[in-house]
Amino acid sequence: MRLISALLFLFLVNICVAQSGPSVGDKAPSLNITDWLANVPADKSLEGRPIVVDFWATWCGPCIKAVPHFNELKAEFATNKELLFLSMSDEKPDKINRSLKRIDFQSAVVTDAAGKTHEAFQINAIPVTYLIDKAGIIQWIGSPELLTATLITQFLAGEPLQAGPSIEIVEEEESDENPAAPSEQDFSTVFGLLKNKDIKYLFKVSATEDPKAMGINALPKAYFKMGNSLGQQLADLWGIGQGRIDAPEGMLETLYNVSYVNRSGIGKEEAMMEIKEQFLRTLGLKMTAEERETVVYQLVVENADRLEKAEGEMSGVSDAGDQKVFTNQDISSVLTELEKSMGLLFEDKTELTETYDFLLNQTDLQGLKSDLASYGLTLEATKRTMEFYKLSTVTDK
Repeated sequence: MRLISALLFLFLVNICVAQSGPSVGDKAPSLNITDWLANVPADKSLEGRPIVVDFWATWCGPCIKAVPHFNELKAEFATNKELLFLSMSDEKPDKINRSLKRIDFQSAVVTDAAGKTHEAFQINAIPVTYLIDKAGIIQWIGSPELLTATLITQFLAGEPLQAGPSIEIVEEEESDENPAAPSEQDFSTVFGLLKNKDIKYLFKVSATEDPKAMGINALPKAYFKMGNSLGQQLADLWGIGQGRIDAPEGMLETLYNVSYVNRSGIGKEEAMMEIKEQFLRTLGLKMTAEERETVVYQLVVENADRLEKAEGEMSGVSDAGDQKVFTNQDISSVLTELEKSMGLLFEDKTELTETYDFLLNQTDLQGLKSDLASYGLTLEATKRTMEFYKLSTVTDK
């Protein structure tokens, strides 16, 4: 279970994995709580009371994005002292407590560091919320953002709950004349290519109209970036923000899929260089570098005592709406991601070599500065010469 969640997180894939554990109408497994961490209720008993339990993690952007909505529901039923709202993790208390300094939970935040609860519920994708009635029967399962006050009211009244949106699977008869082709942007298709050791080399770029974005970066062996605009593809490959790419109007908005597999044993930098060259060659494009004076925001350390080094092996970046969750990332990687999302230019002047966990605003400069200050970091604006890129077709003069 934890392995699947970690893989999805590391590959930065936004995908919903079907629950294989208990279903609506089943008796809920026991909620094993090793630590009560925040908003601890006077009555911590779980038996014989209605419970709303949301499974989350500190590294999960969608989980953190859903917290304000979960808080609103908690506030709406604040007078119901019997109803218990739980935000359940399986991480160590120390790691959660560090996040609680920056995430405003109104629900009771708990963890099962032993992992028994997640295992019993067979949690393989988060966030996911369960409504469990007084008899311990599961009455609803779904995304916390799909949970409404109306559903909770019906749940408390013992009324049948409206089922959440479902996907209808229709079996169609295939023919040799028109065989069904798997989608390039389907996770199982991409993951199948990643695992297929018979594929020694693959490079493909194709235009798509499907905005469903997903990506797997397993360089030097594989790289997949699906459903991303040309601007985002170039920004990711060159490690820059789209604001540093000049292109004819409308060119950067076209969506593309990129698939790359190479089992020849080349290094990571060589593989990335090959992808960049092949990508431009396939689309008949060229990137011309030019230097330009511009405003750069330099990151410096103001109070090193506020920095906390990352713990554990899990690493990655996850989107949380206006914020971005960085787990076990070095400063250079953090600034590269912020440059992509904010369109501003950043430069590392911290001389920090360790990896850290951050929860940072990615849409507003003042918000970003405020978040960085809580980690003892500050941004200083300065003018300097930076490298920009002009994108054109190979036929342009």
